[in-house]
Amino acid sequence: VKGAKESGGKGFVKGLGKGLLGLFGRPASGVADLTSSSFKLIKRVAAHEEIIHRVRNPRHVGKDGIVRPSVAHETLGSFIFDQFPDDKHHTTEVYIAHINAIKEPSTLFFATTKRILFLIENKSSSFGYDIEWDYHLKEIKGTPTVKFDPNFIEITLKETNVLGMTKKESLHIKVVPYENIGEARYIVDKIIEIMKALEI
Repeated sequence: VKGAKESGGKGFVKGLGKGLLGLFGRPASGVADLTSSSFKLIKRVAAHEEIIHRVRNPRHVGKDGIVRPSVAHETLGSFIFDQFPDDKHHTTEVYIAHINAIKEPSTLFFATTKRILFLIENKSSSFGYDIEWDYHLKEIKGTPTVKFDPNFIEITLKETNVLGMTKKESLHIKVVPYENIGEARYIVDKIIEIMKALEI
């Protein structure tokens, strides 16, 4: 319009040409600049290639599927549980809780949706632990109890014969040492909660 006022029809055509050129030229120029700067960034990143290491283990998501704030203890337990040897790890089983039983040698007491397990550290093992013993929750008679002085969790088990039948009046007791009374009560409460849910 400015060109038309100053130079008439010739100025109008000239102004229209400049406008169209600007309309298509500026975005194309911007895209070229973006592409150029992106390639420069990629080149810089490639030149200073860094290996990114995981800072923490994947978050533990409980059986209910609700994502809660990450708790380092649960995350570690879930990670260890996922490393269990295949013959001791079932796809239908979910990590529930664990506690540190003894520091030297490092031992862990685990509870899952199906079993309780006692692990002893073994640095020569690819897994890092040996499963000392494990029992199905159905093998527990009554509920585990927290004992004091000495500090241990007492678990009464039903004895079974060769055919897998439970012997009447025959009981077997397992004890799990603990260092922290709060942790001991926590895992016992979790085991009782699972047993109630499974109606054991």
